[in-house]
Amino acid sequence: MKVLIIDRDRLSTQIMQNHLQDLGHEVHVEQVKNNGLEMIKQQPFHAVIFDPSPLTDPRPFVLGVRRVLPQGQYPYILLASHNADANMCVKAGANDFITKPLDADDLKLKMSYADRYAALFEYLGDFETDYPYHNGVIQKSAFNQMFLSSIDRADRYGDKTFLIFFVADNYQEIAEAESVEAADEAFRKLSSYIIKLRRQSDILGQTGRNEYCLMLQRPVHDQEPMEATNRFHDTLQMFEDIKSPGGMSINIRIKLIAIPTGDKMAERLFEASSKAA
Repeated sequence: MKVLIIDRDRLSTQIMQNHLQDLGHEVHVEQVKNNGLEMIKQQPFHAVIFDPSPLTDPRPFVLGVRRVLPQGQYPYILLASHNADANMCVKAGANDFITKPLDADDLKLKMSYADRYAALFEYLGDFETDYPYHNGVIQKSAFNQMFLSSIDRADRYGDKTFLIFFVADNYQEIAEAESVEAADEAFRKLSSYIIKLRRQSDILGQTGRNEYCLMLQRPVHDQEPMEATNRFHDTLQMFEDIKSPGGMSINIRIKLIAIPTGDKMAERLFEASSKAA
């Protein structure tokens, strides 16, 4: 990724730069915040790491970053400070935070989040192949607009959003053994059960030929996204007809990703209908 560090602490910046370059990132460094904003305005970055000091409130700088960006661009903003915490991060509108003195493993972890976030942003924004609306499942292009809205709400209000991906891992195997139409039919059966199990406020979109994504907005409590993931995992194994016309079951890969952090909170692979009575 292309990363910009904005920090007056030369030692901390050098350590961070060395770690990031070892991870394969292209790193740019700027000490002055206004100069950093000008760089962000002139060229795209996947991630921006900044220390707000000597300011005590990092929010004005984050607002400055958002203000100079072209519409639709949302680089991963990582707050780096001695007193950074989750509350400061949310109030600032940043994606995540790291504390100083720098912990190399924590930096590596947070950059993996940033990498996933950037890849997801690019993937959902690719409309070379879109998928038509069907039975309550919205198009990928429409889902991307909801995704961008969730990022904007996280920035403005600190809202949390969670994405649950459902991937038919053996879609190609079914297509080769029977037909593409048979694989599509089995995949559509999966969507009908996801719709039955979701909350009314959750949004389901088809984001790939063999992939659905469910957006959970504004969970009531912290455990709700994981509880939803567990519910889908346990229940989808109990429906006996999530199969192809020829009787092949779908192997489903579920992934739970938090927005705006990019944290992959869970990933599981299981066979649909495996526990059907």
